[in-house]
Amino acid sequence: MGKQLSNRCYLKFSLIEKNEYFKRDGLKAVYKNLESGMK
Repeated sequence: MGKQLSNRCYLKFSLIEKNEYFKRDGLKAVYKNLESGMK
């Protein structure tokens, strides 16, 4: 029971980490597009 619960928490946290990573990468891409658009 405890193992299953910790696995679920681990999956949830890894999903949150992936979301943060994608958000950061998405922002970087947006800034790059803005920079190239200003040139």
